[in-house]
Amino acid sequence: MHRRTLPYLELESLHQLGAGLTGEAKRQAISQRIRTPVSIFHCPSRR
Repeated sequence: MHRRTLPYLELESLHQLGAGLTGEAKRQAISQRIRTPVSIFHCPSRR
């Protein structure tokens, strides 16, 4: 998932996750963003 496409998919809050944070808090926010599933990127015909 490319982070720059999130605002165009109405996922601005996910895009902004971790903004203004530093250190461990920022690492946790980035980790959460990576783990968050975005349904548009999942092909329904693929298992």
